[in-house]
Amino acid sequence: MSFSPVSDAQPEPCARNLPELVAAVEAVRRRPVIDLGQALVELRAIDPDTLARLRRDDPERLRARAHELVEQVLVSEDDFQRAMARVAGVVEVDAARFELDRHAFEVLSMREARWHDVLPLGPALDHFVVASWKPTSTDLQRQLSTVTSHAVLLVWGQREAIEGRLA
Repeated sequence: MSFSPVSDAQPEPCARNLPELVAAVEAVRRRPVIDLGQALVELRAIDPDTLARLRRDDPERLRARAHELVEQVLVSEDDFQRAMARVAGVVEVDAARFELDRHAFEVLSMREARWHDVLPLGPALDHFVVASWKPTSTDLQRQLSTVTSHAVLLVWGQREAIEGRLA
């Protein structure tokens, strides 16, 4: 497994519809693997000097104790969740502008979407796709699969955008 160097290269633009999402899934598969520190720098949640200091002084903080970055207010919960999604190779969508499938809220009701703080997007890749600001949660995926009776693919979407679409 190779890791890419930290760079200023921005990832592909966020998908705004289901065909773009399918293309983004393919693009993510070709991206080099990155670690949490690299993802946080890409998102500009921490600067490269802070990352170097963390790796030097307390390398476990970026692995087994990564949650401490949020607890000690080094990064926001939203940035941490997005960085974790990048590490996991999760596709990012523009939740504010995404063209929802016309049947999306028939599969996952507005009430359930609000309860889980997610945005149903529609069917793609033999899954029902749902945007979440914490898409690496296996519990959330399991719950949504149960509620929808579909295999669910979670993608990352900005929390404020999801909440705005559900208001």
